[in-house]
Amino acid sequence: IKAVLTKLSDRRLLVPCKTMYKSILAFMGDQKGTAPPCPAAKGVEVLQMCEREPELRVEALVQLLKQTNANPRDESRARGLALLGLFLAHFHPPPALENFVEAFLIGQSSEGVSGAEGARRILHHKIIQGANKEVKVTLRQVMDVWESPTAEGVLTAVGF
Repeated sequence: IKAVLTKLSDRRLLVPCKTMYKSILAFMGDQKGTAPPCPAAKGVEVLQMCEREPELRVEALVQLLKQTNANPRDESRARGLALLGLFLAHFHPPPALENFVEAFLIGQSSEGVSGAEGARRILHHKIIQGANKEVKVTLRQVMDVWESPTAEGVLTAVGF
C-alpha cells in the first residue's frame, strides 16, 4: 500500500502499517517476488503487531477486507478469510464496523469462498463473549490454517 487506509493518531505507526500489509500479502500468497520460508508466520506476525499496538487493529481489519475483496485467486481469498477469522477471534471490530464486516462475510459466503462462514461464526461469538485479550493461537495452528484455509480449520484453531 502507498498510504494507510485508516486515520492514525500517531505517525510512527505508518511504517508498521506497511509492514503489516506486506505480512498479510505474504500470508495470503499475494506478495510479489520470493515467498517467505514460512508464510504462516506472517499471519502470527500480524496478530502480534495488533496485540502490541491496539491502534493497528482497525488498520489490519481494513487491510484484510481490502485484500480479500474481489481477490481473483480463490486460495488467496480463503487464506485472507482464515486470517480474518483468526483476527476476529482475538480482536473485536469497532461497533461502527461490525455490520460492515458481517455484510462482507455474508457476501463472501454467498460466493462460496472457503472460510467466510467460519469467520462470521467467530464474529457472532465474539460479539456475545468478547474478544480474547491475548493472541492464543500457536504458529503450528496458524500453519495448519494456512495449509488448509477452511472454516473448520479456523474454528478448530481458535477453540470452537
